[in-house]
Amino acid sequence: MPLPDDAFFEKWKAELSPEEQEAFVLDGAIDEESWNDAPLKILFVTAEPDFVTDDSIKEAGDMRKLLSDDGPPGVFGMGLGRWAAILLEGKVPKKFGRVSARHMTANTAIINLKKTGGGPELADSPARGVVNWALAHQERLLDQIEALAPEVIVLCGDRVLAAWPVMLYGDAAERPIMRGEYAWSDPDVLPSVKAILATVSPAAPGMKTELKNAEIEQFAASQEVRALHENPPELPEEASEGGDAAEGEESPAGDAEAAKTDDADGAGEQE
Repeated sequence: MPLPDDAFFEKWKAELSPEEQEAFVLDGAIDEESWNDAPLKILFVTAEPDFVTDDSIKEAGDMRKLLSDDGPPGVFGMGLGRWAAILLEGKVPKKFGRVSARHMTANTAIINLKKTGGGPELADSPARGVVNWALAHQERLLDQIEALAPEVIVLCGDRVLAAWPVMLYGDAAERPIMRGEYAWSDPDVLPSVKAILATVSPAAPGMKTELKNAEIEQFAASQEVRALHENPPELPEEASEGGDAAEGEESPAGDAEAAKTDDADGAGEQE
Protein backbone atom coordinates (compact mmCIF):
# COMPACT_ATOMS: atom_id res chain seq x y z
CA MET A 1 0.00 0.00 0.00
CA PRO A 2 1.47 3.40 -0.96
CA LEU A 3 2.11 6.01 1.71
CA PRO A 4 -0.54 8.75 2.09
CA ASP A 5 0.13 11.49 -0.46
CA ASP A 6 -1.14 15.03 -1.04
CA ALA A 7 -4.30 13.69 -2.69
CA PHE A 8 -5.10 11.71 0.47
CA PHE A 9 -4.91 14.83 2.61
CA GLU A 10 -6.78 17.00 0.08
CA LYS A 11 -9.74 14.60 0.20
CA TRP A 12 -9.60 14.74 3.98
CA LYS A 13 -9.45 18.52 4.09
CA ALA A 14 -12.40 18.75 1.70
CA GLU A 15 -14.57 17.28 4.46
CA LEU A 16 -13.70 20.14 6.83
CA SER A 17 -14.88 23.69 7.33
CA PRO A 18 -12.82 26.53 5.80
CA GLU A 19 -11.47 27.36 9.27
CA GLU A 20 -10.37 23.78 9.85
CA GLN A 21 -8.82 23.57 6.39
CA GLU A 22 -6.73 26.64 7.21
CA ALA A 23 -5.53 25.06 10.45
CA PHE A 24 -4.90 21.56 9.01
CA VAL A 25 -1.32 20.32 9.48
CA LEU A 26 -0.02 17.39 7.44
CA ASP A 27 2.04 14.58 8.96
CA GLY A 28 3.28 11.04 8.29
CA ALA A 29 6.64 9.49 7.38
CA ILE A 30 9.20 12.26 7.91
CA ASP A 31 11.45 11.04 5.09
CA GLU A 32 9.90 8.40 2.83
CA GLU A 33 13.18 6.87 1.68
CA SER A 34 14.55 6.61 5.22
CA TRP A 35 11.21 5.26 6.45
CA ASN A 36 11.14 2.54 3.79
CA ASP A 37 14.71 1.50 4.69
CA ALA A 38 14.33 1.75 8.49
CA PRO A 39 15.23 -1.46 10.38
CA LEU A 40 12.23 -0.86 12.64
CA LYS A 41 9.14 1.10 11.60
CA ILE A 42 8.32 3.45 14.50
CA LEU A 43 5.24 5.68 14.57
CA PHE A 44 4.97 8.45 17.16
CA VAL A 45 1.35 9.42 17.86
CA THR A 46 0.82 12.89 19.31
CA ALA A 47 -2.27 14.92 20.13
CA GLU A 48 -2.49 18.00 17.92
CA PRO A 49 -0.35 20.72 16.32
CA ASP A 50 0.54 23.32 18.93
CA PHE A 51 -0.35 26.76 17.61
CA VAL A 52 -0.06 28.29 21.09
CA THR A 53 3.65 27.98 21.83
CA ASP A 54 5.16 27.29 18.39
CA ASP A 55 4.35 29.58 15.45
CA SER A 56 6.64 27.56 13.18
CA ILE A 57 4.14 24.68 13.07
CA LYS A 58 1.39 26.80 11.56
CA GLU A 59 3.85 28.40 9.15
CA ALA A 60 5.17 25.02 7.98
CA GLY A 61 1.75 23.40 7.74
CA ASP A 62 3.44 20.00 7.77
CA MET A 63 5.04 18.18 10.71
CA ARG A 64 7.27 16.26 8.29
CA LYS A 65 8.76 19.46 6.91
CA LEU A 66 9.15 20.96 10.37
CA LEU A 67 11.08 17.94 11.67
CA SER A 68 13.28 17.56 8.59
CA ASP A 69 14.24 21.18 7.83
CA ASP A 70 17.64 22.42 8.94
CA GLY A 71 17.60 24.52 12.08
CA PRO A 72 16.99 24.04 15.81
CA PRO A 73 14.44 21.20 16.18
CA GLY A 74 13.16 22.41 19.56
CA VAL A 75 12.61 20.39 22.72
CA PHE A 76 9.98 18.23 21.04
CA GLY A 77 12.18 17.38 18.05
CA MET A 78 15.19 16.68 20.27
CA GLY A 79 13.05 14.35 22.38
CA LEU A 80 11.81 12.44 19.34
CA GLY A 81 15.38 12.12 18.11
CA ARG A 82 16.56 10.65 21.41
CA TRP A 83 13.67 8.19 21.48
CA ALA A 84 14.31 7.14 17.88
CA ALA A 85 17.99 6.56 18.74
CA ILE A 86 17.05 4.38 21.72
CA LEU A 87 14.59 2.29 19.70
CA LEU A 88 16.78 1.98 16.61
CA GLU A 89 20.28 1.83 18.11
CA GLY A 90 19.74 0.86 21.74
CA LYS A 91 20.89 4.12 23.33
CA VAL A 92 21.42 7.84 22.87
CA PRO A 93 25.01 8.50 21.74
CA LYS A 94 27.16 10.61 24.04
CA LYS A 95 27.47 13.11 21.21
CA PHE A 96 23.91 14.01 20.31
CA GLY A 97 22.66 17.34 19.02
CA ARG A 98 20.27 18.77 16.47
CA VAL A 99 21.90 17.14 13.42
CA SER A 100 21.87 13.75 15.16
CA ALA A 101 18.26 14.27 16.23
CA ARG A 102 17.10 15.05 12.71
CA HIS A 103 19.07 12.10 11.32
CA MET A 104 17.40 9.67 13.73
CA THR A 105 13.92 11.18 13.42
CA ALA A 106 14.08 10.84 9.61
CA ASN A 107 13.68 7.08 10.06
CA THR A 108 10.33 7.46 11.82
CA ALA A 109 6.80 8.71 11.24
CA ILE A 110 4.59 11.03 13.28
CA ILE A 111 0.85 11.66 13.23
CA ASN A 112 -1.41 13.91 15.27
CA LEU A 113 -4.78 12.40 16.19
CA LYS A 114 -6.22 15.90 15.73
CA LYS A 115 -4.87 17.45 12.55
CA THR A 116 -6.06 21.00 13.18
CA GLY A 117 -3.99 23.39 15.25
CA GLY A 118 -4.76 23.97 18.87
CA GLY A 119 -3.13 23.62 22.24
CA PRO A 120 -4.15 23.38 25.90
CA GLU A 121 -4.90 27.09 26.14
CA LEU A 122 -7.40 26.97 23.27
CA ALA A 123 -9.98 24.66 24.84
CA ASP A 124 -11.77 24.19 28.15
CA SER A 125 -11.18 20.45 27.82
CA PRO A 126 -8.10 19.78 25.66
CA ALA A 127 -8.39 16.00 26.01
CA ARG A 128 -12.05 16.04 24.98
CA GLY A 129 -11.24 18.09 21.89
CA VAL A 130 -8.70 15.51 20.73
CA VAL A 131 -10.99 12.59 21.60
CA ASN A 132 -13.92 14.07 19.68
CA TRP A 133 -11.79 14.86 16.63
CA ALA A 134 -10.20 11.39 16.59
CA LEU A 135 -13.59 9.71 16.84
CA ALA A 136 -15.11 11.89 14.10
CA HIS A 137 -12.18 11.11 11.78
CA GLN A 138 -11.67 7.50 12.85
CA GLU A 139 -11.78 6.05 9.34
CA ARG A 140 -9.29 8.52 7.89
CA LEU A 141 -6.88 8.08 10.80
CA LEU A 142 -7.00 4.30 10.55
CA ASP A 143 -6.45 4.51 6.79
CA GLN A 144 -3.39 6.69 7.37
CA ILE A 145 -1.91 4.37 10.00
CA GLU A 146 -2.62 1.24 7.95
CA ALA A 147 -0.89 2.80 4.93
CA LEU A 148 2.18 3.60 7.04
CA ALA A 149 2.12 0.01 8.40
CA PRO A 150 4.25 0.70 11.50
CA GLU A 151 5.61 -2.15 13.60
CA VAL A 152 5.94 -0.10 16.79
CA ILE A 153 3.71 2.73 18.00
CA VAL A 154 4.61 5.17 20.77
CA LEU A 155 1.58 6.99 22.21
CA CYS A 156 2.79 10.36 23.50
CA GLY A 157 0.93 12.07 26.35
CA ASP A 158 -2.31 11.90 28.33
CA ARG A 159 -4.53 13.31 25.60
CA VAL A 160 -3.37 10.62 23.18
CA LEU A 161 -3.93 7.91 25.80
CA ALA A 162 -7.49 9.19 26.25
CA ALA A 163 -8.22 9.34 22.52
CA TRP A 164 -6.45 6.20 21.28
CA PRO A 165 -8.97 3.52 22.42
CA VAL A 166 -11.84 5.75 21.32
CA MET A 167 -10.30 6.12 17.86
CA LEU A 168 -9.71 2.37 17.57
CA TYR A 169 -12.86 0.98 19.12
CA GLY A 170 -15.29 3.89 19.54
CA ASP A 171 -15.27 3.52 23.32
CA ALA A 172 -12.52 4.32 25.80
CA ALA A 173 -13.81 1.60 28.11
CA GLU A 174 -13.31 -1.06 25.45
CA ARG A 175 -9.55 -1.34 25.92
CA PRO A 176 -8.22 1.48 28.09
CA ILE A 177 -4.48 2.06 28.01
CA MET A 178 -2.46 3.53 30.85
CA ARG A 179 0.91 5.22 30.87
CA GLY A 180 3.79 2.76 30.97
CA GLU A 181 1.62 -0.03 29.59
CA TYR A 182 2.70 -2.21 26.70
CA ALA A 183 0.20 -3.67 24.25
CA TRP A 184 1.84 -6.29 22.06
CA SER A 185 -0.62 -6.75 19.22
CA ASP A 186 -4.23 -6.67 18.10
CA PRO A 187 -4.58 -8.67 14.88
CA ASP A 188 -8.11 -7.40 14.30
CA VAL A 189 -7.02 -3.74 14.25
CA LEU A 190 -3.80 -2.43 12.69
CA PRO A 191 -2.34 -5.88 11.93
CA SER A 192 1.16 -4.54 11.14
CA VAL A 193 1.58 -3.24 14.71
CA LYS A 194 3.43 -5.63 17.01
CA ALA A 195 4.12 -3.41 20.03
CA ILE A 196 2.65 -0.24 21.52
CA LEU A 197 3.99 1.89 24.37
CA ALA A 198 1.91 4.47 26.23
CA THR A 199 4.16 7.19 27.61
CA VAL A 200 4.53 10.95 28.11
CA SER A 201 5.07 13.62 25.49
CA PRO A 202 8.75 14.03 24.57
CA ALA A 203 8.33 17.66 25.63
CA ALA A 204 6.37 17.08 28.84
CA PRO A 205 7.15 20.01 31.16
CA GLY A 206 8.70 19.43 34.55
CA MET A 207 10.35 16.11 33.65
CA LYS A 208 14.06 15.55 33.25
CA THR A 209 15.29 14.01 30.01
CA GLU A 210 16.41 10.85 31.84
CA LEU A 211 12.90 10.25 33.17
CA LYS A 212 11.32 10.75 29.75
CA ASN A 213 13.78 8.30 28.24
CA ALA A 214 13.36 5.63 30.93
CA GLU A 215 10.11 4.10 29.65
CA ILE A 216 11.42 4.13 26.07
CA GLU A 217 14.60 2.36 27.21
CA GLN A 218 12.61 -0.34 29.00
CA PHE A 219 10.35 -0.77 25.98
CA ALA A 220 13.30 -0.96 23.56
CA ALA A 221 14.98 -3.59 25.76
CA SER A 222 11.90 -5.85 25.82
CA GLN A 223 12.21 -9.16 24.00
CA GLU A 224 9.14 -8.35 21.93
CA VAL A 225 10.60 -5.15 20.50
CA ARG A 226 14.10 -6.58 20.06
CA ALA A 227 12.61 -9.50 18.12
CA LEU A 228 11.38 -7.04 15.50
CA HIS A 229 14.96 -6.00 14.66
CA GLU A 230 16.78 -8.02 12.04
CA ASN A 231 19.99 -7.25 13.95
CA PRO A 232 19.00 -6.08 17.46
CA PRO A 233 21.31 -3.39 18.88
CA GLU A 234 23.47 -4.21 21.86
CA LEU A 235 21.88 -3.25 25.14
CA PRO A 236 23.78 -0.47 26.94
CA GLU A 237 25.34 -1.28 30.29
CA GLU A 238 23.98 2.02 31.52
CA ALA A 239 22.06 4.85 29.89
CA SER A 240 24.18 7.65 28.46
CA GLU A 241 23.09 11.25 27.93
CA GLY A 242 24.94 14.39 27.04
CA GLY A 243 25.37 17.32 24.72
CA ASP A 244 27.71 17.27 21.77
CA ALA A 245 29.77 20.42 21.70
CA ALA A 246 32.63 18.31 20.35
CA GLU A 247 30.45 17.36 17.40
CA GLY A 248 29.72 20.99 16.70
CA GLU A 249 25.98 20.46 16.86
CA GLU A 250 25.00 21.96 20.18
CA SER A 251 22.01 24.28 19.87
CA PRO A 252 19.75 26.23 22.24
CA ALA A 253 17.07 23.63 21.52
CA GLY A 254 19.19 20.80 22.91
CA ASP A 255 19.68 19.44 26.40
CA ALA A 256 20.26 22.83 28.00
CA GLU A 257 16.89 24.09 26.84
CA ALA A 258 15.17 20.86 27.81
CA ALA A 259 16.59 21.02 31.30
CA LYS A 260 15.61 24.66 31.70
CA THR A 261 12.00 24.61 30.55
CA ASP A 262 10.95 21.33 28.92
CA ASP A 263 7.72 23.00 27.87
CA ALA A 264 8.08 23.92 24.20
CA ASP A 265 6.03 21.09 22.70
CA GLY A 266 6.21 21.01 18.92
CA ALA A 267 3.23 18.66 18.58
CA GLY A 268 0.88 20.24 21.07
CA GLU A 269 0.85 17.57 23.78
CA GLN A 270 1.53 19.28 27.09
CA GLU A 271 1.12 17.52 30.38
